[in-house]
Amino acid sequence: MAGRQKKRAAEAPARGAMPRDEAPAGARQPAVAADAIVLALLIVLYAVVVVRNAWLSDDAYITFRTIDNFVAGYGLRWNVAERVQAYTHPLWLFVLTPFYALTGEIYRTALLVSALCSLVAFTLLGLHARRRADAWLLAGGLGILCLSRAFVDYSTSGLENPLTHLLLVGFAVLLFETRAPSPRRIGALAVIAALGIVNRMDTALLFLPALAVLLWQARSRAALVTALAGFIPFAFWEAFSLVYYGFPFPNTAYAKLATGISRPEYWQHGLAYVANSLRWDPITLTAIAGGLAAALLAPDRRRLSLAVGAVLYVVYTVNIGGDFMAGRFFAAPLLVAVILLLEVGVPSWLRRPLPFVVFGVGCVGTAPTFLTTSGDGAVMREALDRAGIADERRIYFPLSGALSRRPVADRPVSLSHEIGLRAREQADPVLIEGAVGYAGFFAGPGTYVIDFHALGDPLMARLPMVQSDPLYAEFCAALSGACEGAWRTGHYLRNVPDGYVESILFDDDRLADAELRPLYDDLRRITRGPIWSAERWRAIARQNLGNSGLRSARPAYQPVLVAPVYERHPDVGSARLLRGAVSEYNQRGVSPAAPLLKLEALYRATAARHPTSWRAHASLVGILREQGRVQEAIDYMRQQLPHVRDQAGAYDELGVLLMESGDLPGASEQFQHALQLDPTLPSAHLNLARSRARLGDMTGAIEAFRQGVYFDPRASDAYSDLGAALAADGQLDAAIDALHLALRMNPGDANARGNLAEVEAMRAARPGG
Repeated sequence: MAGRQKKRAAEAPARGAMPRDEAPAGARQPAVAADAIVLALLIVLYAVVVVRNAWLSDDAYITFRTIDNFVAGYGLRWNVAERVQAYTHPLWLFVLTPFYALTGEIYRTALLVSALCSLVAFTLLGLHARRRADAWLLAGGLGILCLSRAFVDYSTSGLENPLTHLLLVGFAVLLFETRAPSPRRIGALAVIAALGIVNRMDTALLFLPALAVLLWQARSRAALVTALAGFIPFAFWEAFSLVYYGFPFPNTAYAKLATGISRPEYWQHGLAYVANSLRWDPITLTAIAGGLAAALLAPDRRRLSLAVGAVLYVVYTVNIGGDFMAGRFFAAPLLVAVILLLEVGVPSWLRRPLPFVVFGVGCVGTAPTFLTTSGDGAVMREALDRAGIADERRIYFPLSGALSRRPVADRPVSLSHEIGLRAREQADPVLIEGAVGYAGFFAGPGTYVIDFHALGDPLMARLPMVQSDPLYAEFCAALSGACEGAWRTGHYLRNVPDGYVESILFDDDRLADAELRPLYDDLRRITRGPIWSAERWRAIARQNLGNSGLRSARPAYQPVLVAPVYERHPDVGSARLLRGAVSEYNQRGVSPAAPLLKLEALYRATAARHPTSWRAHASLVGILREQGRVQEAIDYMRQQLPHVRDQAGAYDELGVLLMESGDLPGASEQFQHALQLDPTLPSAHLNLARSRARLGDMTGAIEAFRQGVYFDPRASDAYSDLGAALAADGQLDAAIDALHLALRMNPGDANARGNLAEVEAMRAARPGG
């Protein structure tokens, strides 16, 4: 026995991972000091990188809406009218809920909890790895996590990844410290695995292989009983889900399974997800392959079981078509691979070069983690590939990034956010939306959100998606020119059935399709009926045992038409439906006078209920402008200005009205008032720039344009106007640069293209040009 121990100690340096308890006494102290310093520096580096890249995704706000409703006393509901699980991570929801209940503010709360979970996971892994790895291996292994775009991006985001990472590290630490698979240790590991599965059900693929190996090694009834007892949290959640929601799986699972998409199509998109990761973030898949190879080269049942789990998760990801969020589903397998790498070590010839190799590969991707700036995400089209896979952090960073240029109190800032806030103020009973995170959360509990991607909608989640998604095509055309394929992973568009909007408005079954009514009636009993009624439980049995009556054929896309809803119910109190009806009448060449008047009356009532809200007054002003009543709108805004809370926005709105009426000096004055109140308001800077340009003050216009694009780096039309102002001022080279950037951001900007041709001709005609 002693001889075998000496032999293992002699072989350890060759593997690059000398166990601490076998290191020579004379060499121990310097090595400990070196790796302690390296670990401390890596923890600081990771914390800095996470903070610099911290952001929240739109999808996270789907969960936040349920949390908000729960804290407000409506139950675990997304739309308060029905019990539907629109979130995939129950444990993460329960972790965030008490913090939100305490703070009453979700943005900082979610960022802080996410960052803390991530930092604890990273630190715990580093402390565990120090027992086996030296400074070089620590720097290389943990450096991978600092440089992986997938891991860093989803160390925040508001989604469940940080908690998954923490549970995975805790599971691995306990797994490798378990010398003998005692029932007690197996029970503890089962508890962690169960919590991980409650946090996200598909992570069972990561946890269960290792647990199965331990049970096989133990081969005792006590170990099996203990392991089963450890899964009580999961069993409890499933029982609760079935009783409360009527289904064992989240609604999102049904939305992404009942699509009618063939398995080869899923695999095609899944392989595109792999290809995207290799281009966007090559260190992630490279490190996954390296960690799995390390486990194979130094075989051990526990290491191999973790490796098998990572492989299964990658295969599963491909099988479901990947995801639209670049790298998100590879973050957990990457963490497993790094754990294995730190556990096994590397050959001696690679030990010292490893950190430098890792750094080199980490710099190859499109956006290394340490190069994030406050202006990140300005060119949205660079964040979307032809398969519809997006660098979501880059897309949302200007809206919700912790270090983006807008004040924290204003985040997120987006059209969806505005739609939600307006719905809340207008007490709108219904919204029909696709990107439902921001819109749903800010609309509040009084608005029912019909999600045509079906994540929170129990009926449409069980309908097949359309044959070809025109909304996806429009999205791609706006961002990247064109995308391949007729649909986008995770965004499975459904047609809104005729009569469904009215069914929601009047809380009964008004569907025009008689074949859908039995399904909808069952779903209404399950999600809206008394929990313990016999009718409800018969409906639960029918729907869970497969008698759902679904049709598999994928229909052609049919746009949602709301004018018929207005015509059948002219007293409908929904501003969004009335606005949609006005738009449809305009497209048909029909006068929208009647719905416009109703919309104006609704906006006036909203403004009367919220006299201090600039947003409420702006809606009314907008409808007056639409009817050509600009002077009336100006007089109205002047009357309301002393009373509104957000005076910067109100002054900006008044300036726009004055500019439309031709009063450029008056408009410029209002924009300057707005900027005195809020120097970071992008629209006021840009409007001031345009008013100055029209007044002939090109120097002032250029400065205002530059301020505007600093605070709104995505304003492609502003770069086009800036180019024109620079050209008028004689700064032709700078003008060309601005116009090129405008075209990078929006290749379809005909104005920028025309200006660029003119400016290039002017430069060519210049002496020496």
